[in-house]
Amino acid sequence: VAERENIDVGVNGSSGKTPPPLIAQVLTDLERQRLESWQYESYVVCTRIMNSLQQHPYFRAYARGIKSANFVVLKNFYMPAVLIEIGFITNSDELRYLINPKFQKLTAILIYNAINEYFSQTDPTFQPDRKPMGAALE
Repeated sequence: VAERENIDVGVNGSSGKTPPPLIAQVLTDLERQRLESWQYESYVVCTRIMNSLQQHPYFRAYARGIKSANFVVLKNFYMPAVLIEIGFITNSDELRYLINPKFQKLTAILIYNAINEYFSQTDPTFQPDRKPMGAALE
């Protein structure tokens, strides 16, 4: 019985080539916990970005909410990851905004400010450098 139990923890009978089942399970659980933590942080960043964007009437009118997807680019174990959909070029109303350089700059400022806010609340040493929305008109 002891030999069978010790195989799971790598004491006897483990070749060293692949992790024993118990160790693999523990490592998988640790990775899953880390991924869930970053997924939560990603949601926090998304919330900040969405709140910032909704300062502009376009984003209030076309807000599609925060959604989760199983995209490879969003599976990041080391930092929050987000995709931001600003609009669709196939929609002529949205396209008019998307090709406007002032709208592009305003959108960048709103996203920049949201990221600044996130870091200012998660890192006490971070010095935010928020930009006024009016800077998009310059």
